[in-house]
Amino acid sequence: MKLTFFGAAKAVTGSCHCVEVNGHKVLVDCGLQQGRDERDNRELDFVPGYIDDVVVTHAHIDHSGRLPLLVKQGFAGNIYCTRLTAQLLSIMLRDSAQIQENDAAYENQKGKRAGKPPVEPLYTLEDVEKTLRHIVTCEYGWELDISDGIKIRFVDAGHLLGSACVEMWLTEQGFTKKIVFSGDIGNRKQPIIRSPQPITEADYVVTESTYGDRLHNVKEKPNYADDLARVIDETLAKGGNLVIPSFAVGRTQELLYFIREIKEQGLVDSDPDFQVYVDSPLAGAATEIFSGDLTGYLDEEAIDHLRGDALFRRTGGAPVRDTDELSQPPFLLNTRNRTLEKNGKRVKLTQVEYSIVKLFMENPGKALSREEILEAVWGTEFLGELKIVDVNIRRLRIKLEDDPQNPSFVITVWGFGYKWVCPDTADKAAEK
Repeated sequence: MKLTFFGAAKAVTGSCHCVEVNGHKVLVDCGLQQGRDERDNRELDFVPGYIDDVVVTHAHIDHSGRLPLLVKQGFAGNIYCTRLTAQLLSIMLRDSAQIQENDAAYENQKGKRAGKPPVEPLYTLEDVEKTLRHIVTCEYGWELDISDGIKIRFVDAGHLLGSACVEMWLTEQGFTKKIVFSGDIGNRKQPIIRSPQPITEADYVVTESTYGDRLHNVKEKPNYADDLARVIDETLAKGGNLVIPSFAVGRTQELLYFIREIKEQGLVDSDPDFQVYVDSPLAGAATEIFSGDLTGYLDEEAIDHLRGDALFRRTGGAPVRDTDELSQPPFLLNTRNRTLEKNGKRVKLTQVEYSIVKLFMENPGKALSREEILEAVWGTEFLGELKIVDVNIRRLRIKLEDDPQNPSFVITVWGFGYKWVCPDTADKAAEK
């Protein structure tokens, strides 16, 4: 038996541990290293093809974010995790891949002028799709024999939906030892998530310790709903808007849970039926999972609160997310999933192409200058040239137009920029 630490040792992120029994190598997590002082994420300290299986404790990127890189570099085994971890991985890894692709595109555009060689993204959406096909799901409490001499069981860690501690029984040369990997362990009595479930025995424990020996203040149970309601009430009473930066997966859903509670109890006097907008496609997709089949992951009371899209609903029952789709037949843009359909068929877009289409569909018929498009899509700090707009428009027309040489939707405004013509007026615009 052999245990090797490849990540989150002398560091906080990039969890990655390897257990070897009877020549069978199993990784526990394969996380992305985050922070300026971390090592290059492209460097794996092992040959991916030599790894037989992976066990994932939960979906946070610092525990799962290099799985697509592992597959890209030759891993061919199974990836074991809980059912809800698999669902969260499907959205979080795709989101991570888009970030990798965007970062590479930005570096290449900036480096081109300096004569630097192009860089590749750490991994792509295609790598993520291949990775998801390796996933094998199971539920809490199931015992799985993943190889000769290795048996695992997932126990609720109370950290994130689907998160788990991993019990692992290792048998070699007639001797059996039990090792427990804690993953990230949550606090007790949280909203939505169950408290961590106890594990009573082990020969060895490998535990995460982000906070070292510091103690959380648990003497008094904070009243989150009352504190949040007070801030909301004071802000709205002054005619303001409250903007809450929040992690897309986990924290956003907790906030929505408290806001639902605040509305049901009428804790905001200045505007009891205040509007709530979740301006994050990833957070919206995660909340759909939190509103799905949670049997076996939460207690029945919590499931009842979340069932039927409850997190997204106001006290009066009207859905908050009434701007998730932009419909301009034959196009349908879903801003939560960041997808575009034409005549009911998915159009595969890059992140940049999606952003351009969204900008156009939000401004139908309006002529947008190249400068406006560049700033809206690439940002004010982008160092590239305006011609990148024209290049992406040409690529976009190939995907959207029936005849890219005679476009009906993305119309050139000569000497200025482009405009999106609604389909019902496309013929008239083309004639002009």
